[in-house]
Amino acid sequence: MASPSRRSGERRSTSRLSARPYASSEVTRLLCVGAHVDPAFSDAVIRELVSESDRFVAPSFGFDVLPVLGHALVARQRRSRRRVVVILSPLIPVFLFFFGTMAFAIGVALWLWATWAAICAERLVALHILTTDLADPRTSRDRHGFDGRIPVHPMLTAYDCDRINREQDSGSGLVYYSGYDPFIGAGIRRNSSKFPILLNKARGSLAVSLDGRPGLDDAAEVEAFPAGEIFEYVQERLEATLKDEGWGDQQIEGLDISRRWYRTAVGPERPESPADVSSSSQGGERYDSAREYLCVRIGSWGQEVVSSAFINFDVKGRTLYTEFHRYVLPPLNPAYRAADRLSPEITDGEVCLIAGESVLRMVREAVEAVLLLVLLPYRLWSLVIKRDQPSLEGEVSLGIELPGKKIDAFDYGARTSIRELAHAKEYQHFFQSVDAGKYGDIIERRFLEIVIDFLEKKGMDTGEFRARQATILNYGMIQTGGGTISNAGQMAVGTDASASAS
Repeated sequence: MASPSRRSGERRSTSRLSARPYASSEVTRLLCVGAHVDPAFSDAVIRELVSESDRFVAPSFGFDVLPVLGHALVARQRRSRRRVVVILSPLIPVFLFFFGTMAFAIGVALWLWATWAAICAERLVALHILTTDLADPRTSRDRHGFDGRIPVHPMLTAYDCDRINREQDSGSGLVYYSGYDPFIGAGIRRNSSKFPILLNKARGSLAVSLDGRPGLDDAAEVEAFPAGEIFEYVQERLEATLKDEGWGDQQIEGLDISRRWYRTAVGPERPESPADVSSSSQGGERYDSAREYLCVRIGSWGQEVVSSAFINFDVKGRTLYTEFHRYVLPPLNPAYRAADRLSPEITDGEVCLIAGESVLRMVREAVEAVLLLVLLPYRLWSLVIKRDQPSLEGEVSLGIELPGKKIDAFDYGARTSIRELAHAKEYQHFFQSVDAGKYGDIIERRFLEIVIDFLEKKGMDTGEFRARQATILNYGMIQTGGGTISNAGQMAVGTDASASAS
């Protein structure tokens, strides 16, 4: 359902914008390949970015959305033209039926030939695009290969390109999300750790009160600090330890650290563009408030496997509350990379093979076209009946009835990212899974150490935080959002208890 805020008058000319640093990346190229070989993926791309263009675009990391959208539009246009020929070609024998039996037989032959020719031509054009415009530039030799250019298409206008370029920026700003999970584009959540730390003065001795709490002297006033101070310190130290302090060639590649705000976008009008919203006074505990997170991303395997961590701090009642959420974006669908095994030139044998396969597809699509024409009156009548019924897609449902009133609200938040639509169901290599966990562990270990350093610089007690650090790192014990506790290591409970591997 399109919302009233769409400004069609601003859609004029096709844009050639391609200034993003990831426009010609390997992930961008593979996603463009997927737009041509996977109709379901290309339709989903168009639906998320064009059909419902009032929705915000999810942040992209390691790829550029615009070339993918351009190729998805071109691929759908090519398939639509083939579909039109296949659907209309059965009308040829119907028309020639009135001119005699011989004319009808010729009409049937023309129908089958037109269906076969449309299917064969569409597949040959797709193969040509895959072996030239989308070829791997590292191995294309005399072919120019993929260079990140955006295909020209009437639906890809300057207004859309400018909007997508601003909203897909993964570096900073505000993210408008839809649904429950705010971290759109990060992939699958691995685990979360959330715990409060009492902000007490560092103890001068090991003596404690009978109930295990620090004495009055140990709980003396400490220097107060805002949550923004620890945000800045952790970001600064993470950038230094993960980027600058590596030995020789041991620096982590594909690292991105930024601070972002996350909020919903439900209302009668589309909110301001994320780039135009001030981040000041965004916090709070309201339905329309935003919450800030430190976003740490590491892209490995050519940016195909992305490990992400989202960190938040809050200081309430002399208590430091920390959140650490780990996400992993799995590699791309392996079918998209299979196109790289195509031969550079389209040989006569490949043309014959496509022609033969098109015969089998011709039979199936010819039958589908006949059934579609037979059922066409019923489908048209259904559309007439439902024409005046409002679409509920994207509208906010309250779950209650308000007689005589209509809730004029729309969810403008991003539902998913283009990269998430294309990921594989499982890892293709064992080492991809290992590396995804490795980088997440590195981020978590550094994060815990940096928080301890910050507290020690403030002269605060770190005993409780160190105990929790040992639990997480040594035993793999995580409390998830649902309240369950999972333990990846050995655990013993009670006095003199011990645990050993069986």
